[in-house]
Amino acid sequence: MVQAHLQLYVWRKISRHVQSVDSKGDVDDYRIIRLCHAPFWQAAAANIEVAPPPDSVLFAHPQRMLGLCRGRRKFLAFSLALLFIPALTWLYLSVGNFQVRHLPLSPLEPQSSPLIGGSGRPAGVGLLAEDATKHSDSQRGGIGANGSDCMQQPAVDKCETIHLAIVCAGYNASRDVVTLVKSVLFHRRNPLHFHFITDSIAQRILASLFHTWMVPAVRVDFYDADELKSEVSWIPNKHYSGIYGLMKLVLTKALPSDLKKVIVLDTDITFATDIAELWAVFHKFKGQQVLGLVENQSDWYLGNLWKNHRPWPALGRGFNTGVILLLLDRLRKLRWEQMWRLTAERELMSMLSTSLADQDIFNAVIKQNPFLVHQLPCFWNVQLSDHTRSEKCYKDVADLKVIHWNSPKKLRVKNKHVEFFRNLYLTFLEYDGNLLRRELFGCPSETDHNSENLQKTLSELGEDDPCSRSSGAFTAAPRDTPLLPALWCGAQR
Repeated sequence: MVQAHLQLYVWRKISRHVQSVDSKGDVDDYRIIRLCHAPFWQAAAANIEVAPPPDSVLFAHPQRMLGLCRGRRKFLAFSLALLFIPALTWLYLSVGNFQVRHLPLSPLEPQSSPLIGGSGRPAGVGLLAEDATKHSDSQRGGIGANGSDCMQQPAVDKCETIHLAIVCAGYNASRDVVTLVKSVLFHRRNPLHFHFITDSIAQRILASLFHTWMVPAVRVDFYDADELKSEVSWIPNKHYSGIYGLMKLVLTKALPSDLKKVIVLDTDITFATDIAELWAVFHKFKGQQVLGLVENQSDWYLGNLWKNHRPWPALGRGFNTGVILLLLDRLRKLRWEQMWRLTAERELMSMLSTSLADQDIFNAVIKQNPFLVHQLPCFWNVQLSDHTRSEKCYKDVADLKVIHWNSPKKLRVKNKHVEFFRNLYLTFLEYDGNLLRRELFGCPSETDHNSENLQKTLSELGEDDPCSRSSGAFTAAPRDTPLLPALWCGAQR
């Protein structure tokens, strides 16, 4: 009996110790002791005499029982650590291999943008400033998203001929197109082939200019616009361009059948870069894409410019046709003439006339067939019209590619940076076309009549000619000698 009371006394001591441990928050020790000796513990708590553990364990080593349970807990924790450390390492390395792909923004999602010389990233309409920023970063040697692709190799061979089509009629349009041609020739590094759809006035002016300039590696062909008038004269047009503003619709018929692709330009365009960069965009066309266009930068096709404004149907903001990339061979296979005629006839039943000439019909066709269009970055057509959002196209001067004076006000249009654009236009307007004679070396080609005419003209300058002294300077002068007098004399002939 005494021994039983003594054992009960000892276990009550252990119980108080466990309770003190439990009060300190060490719940695990408490539970381990209960699990290790649950039968005896419950019996002792109920004052029932049961056989205790061996005396050597109780009396000689009263803490061994707790130490044994704690040892088991440490062994379990050590085992779990051995399992979890490799698992966590593998998980960390696996997660590092995943790449987060940023989804492209909606082409119609508006964004905020700083102006030229401002700070921060630009944004804009459709593919506006994101593409402009990538382009400027790659040009400055940055690590833009597409910089590595641009540095691999040029997309256009230096001897590949670039074809341009322009509709031009009258004196005013001829004056504008001369400025356009000068800006293209100033930056170009490829042979060029101009296709002009003109009236008799414009053909006489342009033919005389190109004959006078004698620019090497440039070919010019003229197409009589009067023969095409019957194709579009049935379409009522309120636009100031008149019937000539509809002739881009019939280029598949007007241009040679073996011509596969062409860049179509309005006369009120000024280039600020090499046109070969735009020609290279043809390589990005996919599937059934046959038209390369820049999104319209005004709210015209949204129908909210004024009360009861009812524009022609368009996809979102619509597209501007001042700069068009045409895959002529694919358009002919798609029966383009039949496609646009049916669309125009149907829409004219309710719209009665076009407001923006060919642009309205192009947009109506794209509305029904959106797979036809490849959207170009907006710096390929910075539109300086009224209510424009063109400021969201560029971050600085390096981002500008093509400037489009598509307002009836032309140089008088209101724009925050109109002074810069106007000075650029006036620079090419007053530029001497004779200074555009630049040979393209390393390109085997047919006999260049312009080069031959230039050499013949220079050789005919005699000693008695008032320009002979200047012509001698032209043939023997160092690079930094001004050549304008000699070239101007050649122009007067």
